[in-house]
Amino acid sequence: MEFLIVFATLITIAGTKKGYTHCSYKGKKYANGAIWVAETDDDKFKVKCNVLGNSYFIEPVGCITPEGNELALGEAKYIGNYIWRCSKLGKHFAKIESFLRADADCDEGHKH
Repeated sequence: MEFLIVFATLITIAGTKKGYTHCSYKGKKYANGAIWVAETDDDKFKVKCNVLGNSYFIEPVGCITPEGNELALGEAKYIGNYIWRCSKLGKHFAKIESFLRADADCDEGHKH
């Protein structure tokens, strides 16, 4: 079983002459450098605000499994019968995948 979740933010904002001082996400403001948990329909990712003069972008910095375990970008962890991996795809995308471990227990307690 493979499980794939993708978080994508494509935020290209035209700024004012004064520039931006924060990022906006789902009606909330975040200071430059702030890290928070962003939720999509079913998933959660850690993201960071980056303000660059007349624009800003929100980049993924980590993934969160459905059970709440945090993974840094590029990290893989054994959690239960699965291997979870958090990967960055380009500048504004991240994905979290899970793979059934080869030595995972079956429902009946037998090994594969």
